[in-house]
Amino acid sequence: MTTYEHAHGRPVVAMNPHVDRILQRGLVVTYSLASLAGLAATFYTPPSMEDTIGEVGANTWGLFLLFGGMVCLAGVLRRRGTPGDWFGEYVGLWLVIAASAVYALAATATLRHDPGRGAGALLLAVLTTLLIVRWF
Repeated sequence: MTTYEHAHGRPVVAMNPHVDRILQRGLVVTYSLASLAGLAATFYTPPSMEDTIGEVGANTWGLFLLFGGMVCLAGVLRRRGTPGDWFGEYVGLWLVIAASAVYALAATATLRHDPGRGAGALLLAVLTTLLIVRWF
């Protein structure tokens, strides 16, 4: 088994190359979709976000998602086969985490007016938690 140093300084064992390729492709799709969502949110802000955090906050949220997704995508594409070589992904990940958390909070804030959004708010909380776990 080969070990590499993780971005946080902890040693990790290298994955099976086939599994690693699947993970990398999945992350490319995920961060591409995050970037596209950010682009769409910047130009076509969801009314629920604009009503909850205002126009400037909603545009900032969209830009966090756009640039965070782009930086994460660049980090994954730049990767050269070692688990520790993901620095770009980790830099952009906090922008995506912040955007996801803000959207989850905004969805939660609308629950008293529309309790039907509870499932969506919880799903966004799950996504935010998964992104935080991805950091580690």
